[in-house]
Amino acid sequence: SLDSLEFLDLSFNQLVFIDSIEFKMKSLKTLYLNNNNLSKIRFISNKLETLNLNNNNNLNKIIVNFSILRIL
Repeated sequence: SLDSLEFLDLSFNQLVFIDSIEFKMKSLKTLYLNNNNLSKIRFISNKLETLNLNNNNNLNKIIVNFSILRIL
């Protein structure tokens, strides 16, 4: 089940937009989104500690709510 997922690596997937991850991945602590084509990210996470957004040159809008993010 996605409820127990703590680590997710979506790097190198040509992603363009991410929306509302939190609703399906309530335990997610580490998220890698590097080397995609992201232009917009919108999600809420109470447990996310690490978020990697490196090499997303089109990224111009980030809408997030983190309570314990440690590494961005």
